Amino acid sequence: MKTSLSNVLLGVAQCILLLTCGVQSAAAQSLVNGSFELPALPGGYQYSPAAAGIGWAFSGSSGIQGNGSAWTAAPAPDGTQTAFIQGTGSMSQALLLSAGTYTLSFQAAWRSCCVAPYLQPLMISIDGAQIGGLVSPASTSFGNFNVTFPVATTGVHSVAFIGTDATDKTTFVDKVTLILNNAAGDVVWVDDSVPAGAVLASDGADVWNWVSANPQPFSGALAHQSTLAAAEHQHYFYAASATLQVEAGESLFAYVYLDPVNPPSELMLQWSDASWEHRAYWGANLIPWGIDGGAARRYMGALPLSGQWVRLQVPAAQVGLEGSSLNGMAYTLYGGRASWDYAGKTVAGALLPQTISFGALGNQTLGSGALTLSATASSGLPVSFSSLTAPVCTLSANTVTLIAAGTCSIRASQAGNGTYAPAPNVDQSFVITSGQLFAPAISYATGSYPLAVAVADFNGDGKLDVAVINDSSSTVSIFLGGGDGTLHLSATLSTGIFGSHIVTGDFNNDGKTDLAVSNIGSNTIGIYLGNGDGTFRLPIAISAGLAPGGLAVADLNGDGKQDLVVSNISSGNIVGHSITVLMGNGDGSFAAPVAYSTGTNPQDVAIADFNGDGKPDLIVANYDDSTLSVLFGNGDGMFAPRVNFATGFRPSLVGIADLNGDGKLDLAVVNSFGVSIHLGHGDGSFSAASNIVPSFSPDGMAIGDFTGDGIPDLASGNVFASNVGLFAGNGTGSFQVPTMFNVASGPIALAAASLRNNGALDLIVANRMSNVLSVLLNTLVAMPPATLSVRSGTAQSATIGTYYVTPLAVMVLDANGRALPGLVVTFTAPAVGAAGSFAGGQAVARAITDAFGIAAAPAFTANSSGGSFA
Repeated sequence: MKTSLSNVLLGVAQCILLLTCGVQSAAAQSLVNGSFELPALPGGYQYSPAAAGIGWAFSGSSGIQGNGSAWTAAPAPDGTQTAFIQGTGSMSQALLLSAGTYTLSFQAAWRSCCVAPYLQPLMISIDGAQIGGLVSPASTSFGNFNVTFPVATTGVHSVAFIGTDATDKTTFVDKVTLILNNAAGDVVWVDDSVPAGAVLASDGADVWNWVSANPQPFSGALAHQSTLAAAEHQHYFYAASATLQVEAGESLFAYVYLDPVNPPSELMLQWSDASWEHRAYWGANLIPWGIDGGAARRYMGALPLSGQWVRLQVPAAQVGLEGSSLNGMAYTLYGGRASWDYAGKTVAGALLPQTISFGALGNQTLGSGALTLSATASSGLPVSFSSLTAPVCTLSANTVTLIAAGTCSIRASQAGNGTYAPAPNVDQSFVITSGQLFAPAISYATGSYPLAVAVADFNGDGKLDVAVINDSSSTVSIFLGGGDGTLHLSATLSTGIFGSHIVTGDFNNDGKTDLAVSNIGSNTIGIYLGNGDGTFRLPIAISAGLAPGGLAVADLNGDGKQDLVVSNISSGNIVGHSITVLMGNGDGSFAAPVAYSTGTNPQDVAIADFNGDGKPDLIVANYDDSTLSVLFGNGDGMFAPRVNFATGFRPSLVGIADLNGDGKLDLAVVNSFGVSIHLGHGDGSFSAASNIVPSFSPDGMAIGDFTGDGIPDLASGNVFASNVGLFAGNGTGSFQVPTMFNVASGPIALAAASLRNNGALDLIVANRMSNVLSVLLNTLVAMPPATLSVRSGTAQSATIGTYYVTPLAVMVLDANGRALPGLVVTFTAPAVGAAGSFAGGQAVARAITDAFGIAAAPAFTANSSGGSFA
């Protein structure tokens, strides 16, 4: 009998990413990134949720892959990437759709390894209700599939592709397009061509010019574009045999895209019912046709916004066309250029959909003055604003007054009128700070010469604790956290000679936090197994090569056991030129060390997947030869020979994050004169160094979003003074001039964590010259809400009494989709029925998010009841 873990991770509600891309009121519209082309992923594959940045929400065993990867079935029919759905994985996207009948078109194929006799059913759903299914694609070559379904009401609707075969089989999906066959209320007269029998004409240097791009058509495959001219110019058609009958109470519409570089001064629509004296115009009154103010020339308001498709709507009564049969239409401009698409009429009584464009708001500082808001509705109707957080911010018209530090949430709304239905509300939030990002430092006495810091939950109370290595006194100071930003010293542990680095992990899979300390002078790593109450057992000394320094922990071979990597530095007569890999046995012991060559005097090592193949790689900072070494992982705990590249002078510390928001991991490297930034290409290579050279000599580093704007920032210590510098990120891989914050003397090691678990990152700083630990609490009162998504662990099964092989893990992201490190995540198993337990039979376990926002639960063992559970 087996117990199965279903598609929602234990105790963590799976978050579906909603992506609204405007009401689909055109005849054909693609979903957001229906070809899965962002970010580029050549020759690799990426599971959920790391693949989430491309416009889809992936769940379970699903993601994206590039041509040439191990997953490839056949070359992608559009671009170089496809989505894949393995087993019972799924992918979804939520869109704001108008009422009508739609056709969902896509292409699908098998994975080449797994053709007949296997089947990989695929269910397609709208709002959770099945609308179609796929028994099997035709072959490993992509084939076309279509599903038609109705949408009864305008609103947000979720389209999903869901695997229904629990076995390990895979279907590929690409070129997903959503086509609106018949919008409720719309009768289309002009789309990819003019009506049957129509005669084309133009004047004023204009011509009929059908385009498929620049801009992309609002509907279908083609739009028609006016020629750029300085005065009045138009193109039109007449004598159409396929006429448009307009009845009482109906209105006429057309979509227009004004050239943002060359907008016109005026635009005009004209219709012919054997007379052309039916005109509506927007903008300046420059085209001298018809008597202004009547049906022959009706003013409709200001020009619409440029650079986007806008629906122009004209009640037929205002231009004298009720009861008329139309056989011609003209598109007229004064100056500039525009593109036109999708024209016809709206039947009486049907309200048109509209959407609001309301962009993200930057964080504000209390006392910096009022904030002016701007938003537009696709209907052209005015947008109103309201505050959802009156104690923090208030509104008068479109002006926000900042009242107090905290999160200000603003709602944009448009109530509609006799033509347009109410628009879905759009909410935006931003953080108001008190003016000083960190409160004054709080100091805690440590041992002699504190050199390194680690943060974790040592006693299982859900509050973050801190461990500090004291080099000269050969001790580790254990500080237990109060959950409110305070710490108290609870224990002092002995280390080997010259302890230099410390990491946390669960090395014996008992669900309790352990410590690993590198002892340069003893040539050992000390493993301190945790008791789960904030105390630790006596250290177990393991050999790790000569002069072990930098430490990193990860599961390098996917066996559910944590492994260690240590850099072997230069010390005394020893010239370091290697790193040592120690594979964990899962019981607190490690296999014999395996050494890999690096540059000279490797000071630090870090672990991440730099080339997108799903296998951990290593990055090493080589102090003496000013290089970085990349060692690509095989996924079995072994690594390819190093690839070296130059960095800043004498690198000592390397940090990993996506610094420019392109979905690829970048490097920040502390060196003797500053910080070197290397932007990742996603294939394991990096750009040449872009150097930040502050006015101080940096030491230690922490990366995180300290300012709450969704962009990674850098913090580094001024080791020869008594302050730390915060380099606010610009989101492009560049950083602002640092803001300095006072701490104690000699800041040398930094850690970022939310000691109050409120999402606001605090700084923990070890100060070597003053034997003090400084805590800088972030003044951000409340951060925008975080989201949880499944990283790994679903769906899988295990035999009773054995642990699930794939670790249960989630990713925590802020409102802008950026990783949130240093937060405590609680995993809770069901109390009854089919389930399991963490170490010691516990139903609850806690883990802290790492630099990538990922928290992994300790080993989870299936209980004695068979069945599925969540």
